[in-house]
Amino acid sequence: DTCPNNYLIRRKWKVTDRCGQFTEIIQEITVVDQQAPVFVEDPEDFLIFCAVDTEAELVFNEWILNNGNGIASDNCTLSKDITWVSYKSGTTDEPSLELVACPTGPDQIVQRQDIDFIIFDECGLSDTITVSFTVLDQLAPVITGCPSDVVIPTDPGSCTAEATLAPPVIIDECSLNMDTVMLSA
Repeated sequence: DTCPNNYLIRRKWKVTDRCGQFTEIIQEITVVDQQAPVFVEDPEDFLIFCAVDTEAELVFNEWILNNGNGIASDNCTLSKDITWVSYKSGTTDEPSLELVACPTGPDQIVQRQDIDFIIFDECGLSDTITVSFTVLDQLAPVITGCPSDVVIPTDPGSCTAEATLAPPVIIDECSLNMDTVMLSA
């Protein structure tokens, strides 16, 4: 057995009567760690909002490195020797912050990942908790640099006109992948 918290105690019992006759027996006591570690403070769900200079991926990675701000304890294993692992929930894939395909609702969730934090003691006993990291977008994009209103005359002999307009500058603090901009007239 490779578990340092499991061990065997051997006791030798000897009874001797006044005539010097004796009996000996050996008693074996096996101590087995069967108690899994516990979360003393559960890792926390984490919510951030898109804002200028908010690097969601950096905040997420730091949250993972800090075990979701959780604390674990075990009856036999020292807290510093408890092993923490984290996975995308329900998998053994490394955690990463996923883009939400099409955010909807009043709280625009643009990135979210459910994470399983698993703690192991030195005997391999474990406990698991699932928490979420979420990035919300509650800021509308900003349009600047709109060209001034213009009047374009029709082309000679035609009822149509061609014009080249400079597009405005569009800034979205929470734009994680803004490939398409929809302009309507």
